[in-house]
Amino acid sequence: MNRYVNVETAEVQEQATLLAEVLQRCIHFLTWPRLRLQLVLLDTVGVAIRALHALDERRAVAIAAAEADLAEERRHSAAARRRDVEFQDDPRLLPAIHGIWPGLAPLLRASLDEEPLTRVVYSAALRVLSALVECASSFIRQRFQTDVWPVLRHNLRMASRWARATHATTATDIDTDAARSRACLLYTSPSPRDRG
Repeated sequence: MNRYVNVETAEVQEQATLLAEVLQRCIHFLTWPRLRLQLVLLDTVGVAIRALHALDERRAVAIAAAEADLAEERRHSAAARRRDVEFQDDPRLLPAIHGIWPGLAPLLRASLDEEPLTRVVYSAALRVLSALVECASSFIRQRFQTDVWPVLRHNLRMASRWARATHATTATDIDTDAARSRACLLYTSPSPRDRG
């Protein structure tokens, strides 16, 4: 009979469960038309993906160490050889990525032809895509090739044409993610007259 052993503490398991729930809930709001909400959610998704990946990596290291200890114990003890132990290694990151992809893919398929504020959300979605590539590149490869790459290639070509047309070469002329984020917040926040 197999005995399942978990190498994580209850606190780490709770953190992983919370991160998976955050990602699961974010998908429902990624398609809302409020740009500020989308930006916050995309940043949250990126952070949660990296944190969940780090927890899974630590668990994999702990399992490898526990398996090495068990192998050493089995070499020296007949009783240990009879024990059949399996380490609990259920995947958490890949199901979370699978869950958020339907909400993220439409944001990644946005064209730069659309309104300027959409570009800020597109840039944030690209940062999340970067996190996904860092954490699970082989898992999202096919999805990227079919869902995202055709539009991304078009957007990169368009951005290249814009760069050539404007001849922006100095550091002050370059449009950064931070500048676009600030502009989005400025354009979408209510003015002092509207608050009163």
